Amino acid sequence: MGMSRTVTNEKALEDARQAGIDLDLIDTNLALPVRERWRQHDAALALILKLEQAKDAMTRDKDAITAKELRAIAAKRESGRNE
Repeated sequence: MGMSRTVTNEKALEDARQAGIDLDLIDTNLALPVRERWRQHDAALALILKLEQAKDAMTRDKDAITAKELRAIAAKRESGRNE
């Protein structure tokens, strides 16, 4: 039974490598103290949240510009009707 489990584990590791999983990176991270892993996680999360905020701000700015352009077009049409 021990031999079968070893073969299965080795196959699983090889399958993971073939799938592109960086097992060395996992080992390196697991060697870190839990507190350091949490610190890195929190830093990565903070970065993602800032990126999402920047994306949202850009989307709002784009929408505002679009709305401004639409108002200008509507104003042009309205002024054309009044002439």
